[in-house]
Amino acid sequence: MSTIIEKLEQHQPATPSRWREKAEFRQAHKKLLRTLQQKKMQLLDEIEKARQEYKEGKGVSLKSHEDIDRYFESLNSSAKGRCSCRRG
Repeated sequence: MSTIIEKLEQHQPATPSRWREKAEFRQAHKKLLRTLQQKKMQLLDEIEKARQEYKEGKGVSLKSHEDIDRYFESLNSSAKGRCSCRRG
């Protein structure tokens, strides 16, 4: 019995575990974390759609800095229209 305790003490980390703090954070911020996860999945879907369009030859052709700026502005304006999150 003492050998088991000795082995456990040998493998004990120098700092205590913070699992309880992390679990409390997740519980307190459950709604926010769910919203962020949904936004992440939407973004991944859009990336996958863009990849598929690129494979099909429907890629975006940007030749100048102005084209790049307009493209990102259009992405930004379309993303603002879909975002329902509040900024604090």
